[in-house]
Order: sequence, then structure tokens, then C-alpha cells
Amino acid sequence: MPFFSVGEKVIVRHDIQTGMDYKMEDPCEGWIVVSEMASYKGKVLTIKKASKAGYRCRECDEWWWSDEMFEEYLHRNDCCAEYGDFEPAPVGDLMAMIYGT
Repeated sequence: MPFFSVGEKVIVRHDIQTGMDYKMEDPCEGWIVVSEMASYKGKVLTIKKASKAGYRCRECDEWWWSDEMFEEYLHRNDCCAEYGDFEPAPVGDLMAMIYGT
């Protein structure tokens, strides 16, 4: 079940970074930020479509967004509070972990 609902307003993380992988609440799902998405830092978006795989937003329907890309997820998600600030892993580091390169 998606963390956010259709019609809900969300704020794109102020520290979102191009090339980083941000996950959904289900850690098997996630999306990598492209440069155009990073231009929405700190801006309010409206959830247009919500699914287990991610979100589409009214203001920028061409990309999929994930839970960790939004400020509200970091502040409302109790399971992450015990870990403090979330720092996504760079994509290169993830590839090295997966493929051992």
C-alpha cells in the first residue's frame, strides 16, 4: 500500500540528489533521480497516481517518484526515526555492492 494518497500534497526533499536511488517503503521498489527531477527541490507536488512501485505527480507527470524523495516521508515514517537522517547510497556504490566491481 502506498504511503501517500492521490491528491495529497508533498514537498520534494531539499537535499535530493541527481543519480541517487531513493526507495519506496517496500525496499524492493525505488527510482533514481534524473537532473530534471532535482530541479523540483523544496517544491510542492500533488500526487496524481499512487502505486506500490511509486508515484506520478500532477506538476511533472513524466517521472516516477518514491517515498524517500519527499520530506513528509522522512518526518512521518516511524520506522526510519530510529536511524536518524537518511542518506541514500550513490548509484555507483550500489552497483559495486551488487556486482562486486
